[in-house]
Amino acid sequence: MSSSVFYPPNIHRFGDDVIGKVIQRVNPPSYIRPALDSRSECIVSSLKFTSETLPCPESFRSTSTATTPDVPKRTSRNAVQLSTTALSTDRKDDLSSKKSPTLDTTSLSKKRRATISTKKDRTVDIELIRSRRRANMQRYRNKLRKHAVTVEENVEHLREEIKELELEHHTTLAGIKKHTSWSIAAEYFRLFRYGLRGDFAPSKPLESMGYASSSGSTAQRGFLCANMAADVVGPTGCGVQNLIDDLRKLTLCLPTLETRVVRLKTGPRKSITAVTRVEITMTANTIRLAFPHLVQNEKWSPFALMLLDQQFVMDGSVHFEWDSDSSRVTLLQSKSDLLTPMLKVFGNLDIVTCIFENAFITPECTLARRDT
Repeated sequence: MSSSVFYPPNIHRFGDDVIGKVIQRVNPPSYIRPALDSRSECIVSSLKFTSETLPCPESFRSTSTATTPDVPKRTSRNAVQLSTTALSTDRKDDLSSKKSPTLDTTSLSKKRRATISTKKDRTVDIELIRSRRRANMQRYRNKLRKHAVTVEENVEHLREEIKELELEHHTTLAGIKKHTSWSIAAEYFRLFRYGLRGDFAPSKPLESMGYASSSGSTAQRGFLCANMAADVVGPTGCGVQNLIDDLRKLTLCLPTLETRVVRLKTGPRKSITAVTRVEITMTANTIRLAFPHLVQNEKWSPFALMLLDQQFVMDGSVHFEWDSDSSRVTLLQSKSDLLTPMLKVFGNLDIVTCIFENAFITPECTLARRDT
């Protein structure tokens, strides 16, 4: 009897005592059923939610399917509520599934519209940039054209000014006289700054030097002949040739002579006086020619040795008398203060007087007059 299929294999554990203690199940009263129904509905919905959201193993799925049919057997009301809940959820899913394509198409259309608007904006920006560049290039080209036109106008204006200035220059030169006292004085100091230079031997004694007509450079002689009057008054006599000889002798006595103009000033009757600065160096040739009495038979006196290699800077002047009718110089006199530096060297006026007593130059640095 215990081996029948209707008995479990552990039936020997169930005795009469165990079976006798089992109490028969009684249906609950009607006032308690709504609460139980709501609780069962919540439990079922929670179980359904968990079964939908969380995956479960195969073993649990078999047990749940086996046990779920027992629930509606207890109450038919619960089954109706569960079925309505399931239907409502199914409808919602169907509605959401039906609405989703519309939402997708709407989002796609919005994206397309946004893309199209972005492209349009970019196109507008590019066109705006291009138009601005074209305007800038046009302004730049106009500026270059204006600059070129301005340069051409300035060049033409400068050419006209040059022509006017050249005409004014020629007119001014035509109105100015070629020979004036100022121009003659300036040219004289330019040519005779270092005296009269010519072909002569400074080693010869001054007394043996004849009146060589070829003395001096061609430019110097031409200037004197062209601008000096025939009876011009020089340091020692009258005439152009006498003036040339005086300048030649003075240059022989003072070969290191250098005359510089400090300033020019006008005097009465259009005369001009030039304030000068004269520099000389007492070389051996200067002492032999200007002070021959200090060197006798190649014996140098103490005074000659004191003068040797002395450098003197003197204040001087040159006076020009001008004849407006002939536009020539009628008088040319020059002098320099040689006495002051000589006194500084010797310190005694009597000694200086003895030195200049038989010299060929005077304390005013001019040629001494000698009776022939």
